[in-house]
Amino acid sequence: MKKAYSIFHLNISFSSLAEDQKEIVIKNCYEPLIDMIAKNDYKVSIEITGYTVEQIQIFNPNLIKKINECIKCEKIELVFSGFEQLIYQLTPKKIIDLNIKLGKDIFKKSFGFIPKIFWANEQCFTSDMIKTLSEAGFESIIIEKENLKKKLDMESNEPIVIEDHNGHSLNVVWNSSYYFQLFQRIIHGEYSLDKANNIYSNLGSEDLPLCLYGSDAEVFNYRPKRFHEEADLNDKNEWVKIEQLYKIIENNDIQTCFITEILKLVKKKRIVSSSEIDFLDSPVYVKKQKKYNLSRWALTGRNDIDINTRANRLVGNIDFDSEINYESKKNLVALFSSDIRTHIEEKRWNNFIDKLLELEQKFVTEIPCNKEENLNFKKINKDYFEFINQNYIFQAEPRKGLAIKKLEFKNNPIKIGKLEFGHFKDIDYLADYYSGNYLIETNEIPRYSDLSSSSCEVSDTDKCLRLKSETTLINHQIVKQYLLSKSSPELTINYDFSNLPRQHGFIRACYLTFSNFDDLDNFFISYPVDQNDTVKLAIPELDFNHGMAISKKISSRTFVPAKLGVFSVHSKNNSLEISWDACKAAIYPMAELTRIGQKNLFRMFFSLGESDETFKIGGMYKNLEIKIRSEK
Repeated sequence: MKKAYSIFHLNISFSSLAEDQKEIVIKNCYEPLIDMIAKNDYKVSIEITGYTVEQIQIFNPNLIKKINECIKCEKIELVFSGFEQLIYQLTPKKIIDLNIKLGKDIFKKSFGFIPKIFWANEQCFTSDMIKTLSEAGFESIIIEKENLKKKLDMESNEPIVIEDHNGHSLNVVWNSSYYFQLFQRIIHGEYSLDKANNIYSNLGSEDLPLCLYGSDAEVFNYRPKRFHEEADLNDKNEWVKIEQLYKIIENNDIQTCFITEILKLVKKKRIVSSSEIDFLDSPVYVKKQKKYNLSRWALTGRNDIDINTRANRLVGNIDFDSEINYESKKNLVALFSSDIRTHIEEKRWNNFIDKLLELEQKFVTEIPCNKEENLNFKKINKDYFEFINQNYIFQAEPRKGLAIKKLEFKNNPIKIGKLEFGHFKDIDYLADYYSGNYLIETNEIPRYSDLSSSSCEVSDTDKCLRLKSETTLINHQIVKQYLLSKSSPELTINYDFSNLPRQHGFIRACYLTFSNFDDLDNFFISYPVDQNDTVKLAIPELDFNHGMAISKKISSRTFVPAKLGVFSVHSKNNSLEISWDACKAAIYPMAELTRIGQKNLFRMFFSLGESDETFKIGGMYKNLEIKIRSEK
């Protein structure tokens, strides 16, 4: 018989829910789900956050008893995700560990055990999760299939095993964006039950075992009216329709089962190495289409960069080995909730800011201000500037806003700089490609790059040579500075965007053009995720551009999740380390690769802000300091 499994995701923290609506969601969504399972012979998997369990205990403690009864009757299988819904790739390791511990404590108290299956929140997956989760005692993870299968050239829905470079492994059970959205369309009335019957009666072998559903429980029997296109509820009980759909599934000889049963049925699972999926074009795998990417929790929202920066700084100021009370632990974890960073309801946003301020006052010492040195700057009255010492060669062009023409470190083959007009013969790429410049495209500033003449000055000190370029855009002053170290192989680039208000659009800085990319062997990117683990991203065969807009609303596609504020580019035994302080600016690097004839254009740059449907105007952009250092 054909097998199908379902995972209902219960998260009472979802972004558009007002605090006074929690009891309604429990009544309209959670209670009928459990009642439906209890009175039928379905086997259903339920993933529920620890915080949601706590809220159910407050509003309807009897529901937890019903869940436990269904577990004993083998009708419900629990799946774990943690205390809050976090984006692993954006969250400090200490908070990830704390989130898991808090969730485990609640599960142990409420259900008497801790599940071995982990739900990847928002279906965001990177291979470094394998080590963390396996060391935390988890054996399997649920992630979306559609985007990963493009890399793995895979049709089967059977579970696989993914191994990381450290030898850790997890079973992977597939969720399906196609099938969970199909399920929602049927229940919301876009597709008829007759059409559903036709679809489920014609499943092919590649569809099996079938992930019938793997998404939110709160989309049924409740509408927060977040979007105009939300389906009307029309006073209908959608759980009755879901029950009818399960009958259709059964009538087509499809048996509902638990995920653990699927894992046992597939004796010989395909083993996939993390090197097969770790590529720079897809540094993070997320559910659904490209518009649903990591930027929505890091670079957009009401001011994701600001709250992420402050949350990072807060974590950096806390001694986790000392006594932190239970409420403070929960509040710390809640600071990194993904739901705060999207369509957060107004009162909840204000409460979040109040809690953030309260924690900052409790744990963060006053941030020291870097006093501006009293430097003697002199105007640069030439079209070309060069600095050469025992560590590197640096060249910049003042008539192009001090754009970097050449940055070459001694005994390091990786070169940053300029690709001259004519380097690419293709008419579409007849241009100069510099480094060090920034690009702004917002409602207020239609499109501006600092590759133009500006006020450029130089100051010479004992420790470094400092170059400065100033530009004024619509009464907003922007300052860029280079600090050329005289003693070490290091260049520091400062950008002051603090006078620039956040607007719809994007702002990207520190473009780095790798001028000899075609000559480099074994080129790859790496970034650390904790003190003991590093992710390596290979260069793919196909072109890509993280910063390419998806639509007028959505300005980018993904980025490299270097949450610790450092990544490296490598060629053979040489590397350049590029770093910034994520406690001062939680920005993220992007990359692009374009193959033009027999040559390649490879660049990296940093995003200080993007746009999508979650973006709201408010706040200012961050200042940015990037260090580029030669490493052996």
